[in-house]
Amino acid sequence: MKSNHENDKSLSDMTKASMRKWPNVPSVYGWLSLDRRGRWLIKNQRVTHKRTNRFLNENYLAAANGDWYVQNGPQKVFVNLEYTPLVFRIDGKDELVSHTGINALRIESIIFDDDGNLLFHTSIGIGVLDDRDIIRLSDSLTDDLGGNPSLIWKRTKFNVKNFTKADIPELFRFNRCPINPENKKRKDDINV
Repeated sequence: MKSNHENDKSLSDMTKASMRKWPNVPSVYGWLSLDRRGRWLIKNQRVTHKRTNRFLNENYLAAANGDWYVQNGPQKVFVNLEYTPLVFRIDGKDELVSHTGINALRIESIIFDDDGNLLFHTSIGIGVLDDRDIIRLSDSLTDDLGGNPSLIWKRTKFNVKNFTKADIPELFRFNRCPINPENKKRKDDINV
């Protein structure tokens, strides 16, 4: 029997093989999180090891129900999100790049939330701009006389939409705190 990840090109051959070999490994909830600046935390401790960060970034995926997780061999480790599933930075070439290192090639819309965060809905998903980069866009932000903000990004003018921070997960169909389906509530330990 083939796993539903058999043809997933984002997973390594070793990961696919381990999923076939051990198909019923329990998932993990409440251990891994992503902060507002795109930093990984395990049990609220920041991950500083470069290879571990690279592994987490390379194996970070979305489930159909809006949960985000890291595929750790045959095991899914679900991610608690401080805000959005992606965090964007502006690199030295003025490209919008996610915390996982993937360029956002197309911007669908730009959003301000009620906390003053700037979000980009892109070809790779929704993400908040790292707060350290907002100043880089300050000259590109304009406001007409009616209080309608816009932003010019690479010679394209975007009308900036306004939403509350609380509405963002539902609007963009992601879950900030995945729920263990066996418990029907968030659990702070391994699902065993």
